[in-house]
Amino acid sequence: MNFDRQRAATANSVTNRSDDRSALATAYEWATRIIVVSLEMVLPGLVGYWIDTHLNTVCLFLVIGLTVGSVVAMRHLIKLARESSEKR
Repeated sequence: MNFDRQRAATANSVTNRSDDRSALATAYEWATRIIVVSLEMVLPGLVGYWIDTHLNTVCLFLVIGLTVGSVVAMRHLIKLARESSEKR
């Protein structure tokens, strides 16, 4: 019985959106957010790799780039999670 109530509450929260956009527009928004976070992780590593190849270093800038990208992406994910929980 508790499962049915939870499922009904979830269905109501999905259908009672605070904005009047279509489901497709909401899906595009989230897809864009996910792509941005992915690029924030990958691009600094690629730039670090490019610098390593030009300076003939082993993998110093690659590691620095991946570390910076991971930190930036993690902060962005935390921000998105907070915004999402505040909307509910």
